[in-house]
Amino acid sequence: MHDTSCSSQAFVKFTYRFTGMINTFKRTTFRLLATMILVSLMVATVAIFVIFSITLKHKKKYLKKLTDYEYATISKLIDQNMGRQEILQFLGEQKGMHPGLEESGEIILTGQSGDSIFLMPYRNVAGTLSPERLKINGELGKPEKYAASGGIGFIRGPDYRGVEVLAYCEYIPELEWGLVTKINFSEISSPFFEATLYAFITSLILVLVGTYFFKRISDPLYKRIMEREEKYHLVFEFIPSGITIANKKGEIIETNDESVKLLGLSRYEHALRKIDSKEWKIIRLDHSPMPPSEFPSTIALNENRLVTNVEMGIVKEGNKITWLNVSAAPFPHKDFGIIASYSDITRRVEAEHRLKEHDKKLEKYARDLKSLNDTKDKFFRILAHDLKNPFGSLLGASEYLYKEAEKHNPEKIKMLGKILYASAKSGYDILANLLEWSRSQTGLIQYSPTPVNLSAIIDSNISLVTALASSKNIAIETKVDPRLEVMADQNMINTVIRNLLTNALKFTHKGGRIKIHATKSDREVMVTVQDNGTGIRKEDMDKLFRIDVKYVNRGTDDEKGTGLGLILCHEFIKRHQGRLWAESKIHEGSKFHFTIPVSE
Repeated sequence: MHDTSCSSQAFVKFTYRFTGMINTFKRTTFRLLATMILVSLMVATVAIFVIFSITLKHKKKYLKKLTDYEYATISKLIDQNMGRQEILQFLGEQKGMHPGLEESGEIILTGQSGDSIFLMPYRNVAGTLSPERLKINGELGKPEKYAASGGIGFIRGPDYRGVEVLAYCEYIPELEWGLVTKINFSEISSPFFEATLYAFITSLILVLVGTYFFKRISDPLYKRIMEREEKYHLVFEFIPSGITIANKKGEIIETNDESVKLLGLSRYEHALRKIDSKEWKIIRLDHSPMPPSEFPSTIALNENRLVTNVEMGIVKEGNKITWLNVSAAPFPHKDFGIIASYSDITRRVEAEHRLKEHDKKLEKYARDLKSLNDTKDKFFRILAHDLKNPFGSLLGASEYLYKEAEKHNPEKIKMLGKILYASAKSGYDILANLLEWSRSQTGLIQYSPTPVNLSAIIDSNISLVTALASSKNIAIETKVDPRLEVMADQNMINTVIRNLLTNALKFTHKGGRIKIHATKSDREVMVTVQDNGTGIRKEDMDKLFRIDVKYVNRGTDDEKGTGLGLILCHEFIKRHQGRLWAESKIHEGSKFHFTIPVSE
């Protein structure tokens, strides 16, 4: 069992490790194309954005530098006390261009005049500048208006031509002019937009080519992996052991068909439980409850060690028990916590249980047989001693009578005859009771219960002892409903009542009283035979119904008993599923009670 459990456990470990690899491979394959495209685009976009940002920053720096240069030139002219027209004349006479402005770059002087803005662009212009005018409330000329109104700094928007530009503005308060240095924004952005498109197309081509070759290589491998996955999945499902896999939190995440069968839970019900849930009804081999802390899976998860060959039972619906041999081990996978495998050992455990029960019964039978033999040995020793006395007296008296009869008078012979009678009767009583007891022990006396009238049985037995009661002047009183019927074997009940009544007469003094009464309950009748005779000592009460202990007392007229009467009564009442017991006080009398079923 250990080898099978360990091998299946190792196999399932490999199967799930391989299955995990397959699932990862499938996810990677389907995500690969999108991932490569996104990564390529992101890298290209980030690179272009960085270059664009650097270029834009450089252009801004250059525009400001150029504006500062022009502002310094105009400030020097102002310091030379030149007027507006002289400054405009000087600027108009300048030749050359600033190389950083590219083809669309331009420097403009702007000022506000009434409800319009005048513009004086200069670049490669010789001669006096010719101003242009622009309405203040128009949509064009955003940088020019900003500079003319005293604005300083970078601004982006449509210029007086309606072209999107990037400009740096400066204000010359002495002349109330604005100075604008600008460049078309498209000259900055267009190359980068084109580069982004080219990068996307190039990345897409590279990804498609790479994916094609990757698929050519991976498809055969993927096909083999899928075939192996299917094969190992079939083995996992049809392996003749239950398999349960739980994550690191103890939540059950996978089971096979055999576990559904063994544990009596569907896969959905498995998924709702943890390995240490209180819903599990697990018991030990001795049928005592097993706490979750002793579950092999709990130990394997909490202590991170292998636990093998733990035998336990799971109590399923209808209190049906399935016995399992369970092994559990930590699972070497990041998504899993433990794996448990278990096999059905119900037939073996039940066979062992039946064998143990059989052994216990055999041991009990052996003890009972030994006790019975010991009891009978004691009984026969007592019986041999009891029989020896009357037969000894019988032999002695008869021998004496045979040899010496002619020498004695009739009175002497009469006395010897009385001794012979008493001895013979005592031996006969012993043998009669012995025969009755042996028949009850060997099953020769059949128990045949029928509805019988209890009052009639008591009355018939009283009539049998009337002579004895009269000789001792003992009154017998009865208090029994004449309609009371019991379910009893008539012969056995006759024997019981006769013995109890005879004993009461034997141990009651002359002039005494005996009472017999019956009390009915729902299911049984209790009969009591009470006397006011000699009573029984407390230390002798336990000897009354034992066959292995000799208890014989002489009656008030020196009557001698056999000691078997009460034992017979006890046996017969047991056959009726009843009880027989006694109460007594020395010198006050005794009460003997017994119960028998009520007749339905």
